[in-house]
Amino acid sequence: MQALIRNRRNISRIPEGIYGITSNAYGMDNVCSAKTLLEAGIKVVQYREKRAGFDAKLAECRMIGKMCNDAGAMFIVNDDIELARVSGADGIHLGQKDMPLKEAKARLGRWLEGKEIGISVANAMQSEKAIEEGATYLGAGAVFPNNTKEDSEVIGLDGLAEIMSFVMKKKPKVPVVAIGGIKYEHIKDMKTRYGVHGIAVISGILNSGDPVAEARRYSAAWDSF
Repeated sequence: MQALIRNRRNISRIPEGIYGITSNAYGMDNVCSAKTLLEAGIKVVQYREKRAGFDAKLAECRMIGKMCNDAGAMFIVNDDIELARVSGADGIHLGQKDMPLKEAKARLGRWLEGKEIGISVANAMQSEKAIEEGATYLGAGAVFPNNTKEDSEVIGLDGLAEIMSFVMKKKPKVPVVAIGGIKYEHIKDMKTRYGVHGIAVISGILNSGDPVAEARRYSAAWDSF
């Protein structure tokens, strides 16, 4: 497959490179996992928590949001628009099974001005709809099978290429973050062949023997290509 040439004009402030996502599944809670990612120099952290109550999630988000602010990093909340608003996040990320973007925009109103709006997509049709409705970046995947979201649709490299080919034709560019089972050895192709803006990594970093060192290794590899 011929390498895709990236159009660097974009409508998002999402930092290029490694997109960190919190988890409490690898011997640490969400706050500790966020601290680990920030200590490694990662500049965007998404808070993902499906089981805790709102008050517990809000307490975590306020701590993580402050840590991100102190580190000069961006703080994104997954799924819960009210949690994003109350915690003062820099943006939200919605999946295909979450609240529709149109409804989220209607409910959040002017709060969304200047905020990041990420939408998970699995094909060009979903990408087109997300962009038309105002997404500032796309989360494309799952590229490979993964243990974090076992029920996620696997689009494979062909699916990622389809999304990237569509996005490259749009101006201004909407950045694409690839997600789902992405490992260290995939970084070069993700950046230079498929032209993604970044890669989201959870278990590849947090489930390693030294998460801080592993996050730095991922970031250094991204920067080297």
